[in-house]
Amino acid sequence: EFNLFISCIDYTVSRETFNIVQCSACGFRFTNPRPSENEIGKYYQAEEYISHSGTSKGIVNKLYQIVRNYTITQKIKLINKLTGPALASRNILDIGCGTGEFLNACKEDGWKITGIEPSEIVRKNAEQKYNITPLPQEKLFEINEKKFDVITLWHVLEHVYQLDKTIEQIG
Repeated sequence: EFNLFISCIDYTVSRETFNIVQCSACGFRFTNPRPSENEIGKYYQAEEYISHSGTSKGIVNKLYQIVRNYTITQKIKLINKLTGPALASRNILDIGCGTGEFLNACKEDGWKITGIEPSEIVRKNAEQKYNITPLPQEKLFEINEKKFDVITLWHVLEHVYQLDKTIEQIG
């Protein structure tokens, strides 16, 4: 059973109102109804979507860039700590790699990188900015033989439509 938790306006991109509902049993909250898989892309193509634009214009975007750079450093420290220094192959797959900042930092740290990103525009930005070539989302399901030491999905699960299929593929 779901109850309305809050209605909120997306002031950043669409100006639409979205309902966040809460499960009365466990407290889990989510957008309901959420945009369909066919229409969700438009919400990420907006110039105002900070994590895809890479802009540092304005105080909010500058602060976002500072925080992102700090968290990227912390993420690399975490994966290095969890994998240990003896790891020889150092292959990483980042699903939802966005404009490639995290993957670029991994590359600079000696990781062999692969990225998955659904947005063609954002993939092109990663290529232009960091010489990284992320794969489109559907390519995830074509990766059969390649093994990864680390698979990351930073801020991604809430965006995945085929969650069971995705988890099965990376599991």
